[in-house]
Parts: sequence; C-alpha cells; structure tokens
Amino acid sequence: MTEHYDRETDTAADLSHTAQRVAEMGRETASKTVSYVRDGLERATDYAQELGGQAGERIQELSGQVQERIQELSGQARDRIAEVTGRPPDAWARQARQFVEQSPVKALVVAIAAGYLLGRAVRHD
Repeated sequence: MTEHYDRETDTAADLSHTAQRVAEMGRETASKTVSYVRDGLERATDYAQELGGQAGERIQELSGQVQERIQELSGQARDRIAEVTGRPPDAWARQARQFVEQSPVKALVVAIAAGYLLGRAVRHD
C-alpha cells in the first residue's frame, strides 16, 4: 500500500509540476502576444502617420495646382470679356458701382427684375 501511495504522490507531484510548466508557458505566450500586438500597433501608428503626412503634402500640391488653374482661367475669362465687349471687367464693375450710387432705386428694380427673369429661365417646372 505504501508503494501505491508513493506512486500517487509521485503522480500528483508530476501533475503539479506539469501544471506549473503549462502555466509558465501560458504566461510566456501571453507576454509574447502582448509584445507582438504592441509592436504591430507601433508599426501601424507609424505607417498611418507617414500616410497622413504624404496625404497632407499631396493635398497641398493639388491645392496649389488648382489655385494656379483658377488664376489662369480667371485671366482667360477677363481677356474674353474684354475681347467681346471692348472693355475690361473692371470697367464694367466701375460703371455698375456708379449706376448704383447715382440711382439706387433703379438699380434695385433692375436687380429684382433680373433675378426674377433668371429664376424663371432656370426653373424646371
């Protein structure tokens, strides 16, 4: 019976030792997993920041190109207006300002009528 008791004690000790090894392996695995996740997050954060910087640079570049194109088209429109009317747009603006200053009521009536006619022209009914 003592022999049987010794074997059970040895088996219990072996199981206890195995359980401790399994627990230690679990802790090591968890620690490595946390480390891998942290490294992955750091890399993802760095990559996102890099992409954000690149996107910002590209947006600034495109914004500059758009502004250049707007200025180019604006100049072309001014040239075309001057070509068709014989006067630059600034002269038209000056004349309109003078008309409003000299005859504000007439200018208001003209603006209302123009708005009404334009509204009627673009109405989809």
